[in-house]
Amino acid sequence: MATRWWPAMYDVASSDKGKSTLARIRQLVDIGGQ
Repeated sequence: MATRWWPAMYDVASSDKGKSTLARIRQLVDIGGQ
């Protein structure tokens, strides 16, 4: 399952919108992890 899922995630992450979204998610994860 993950093998089909990851390439699409990388395509999204490589776009500018994807980068900003990932940055926001990473901030939320950092906050949640503390």
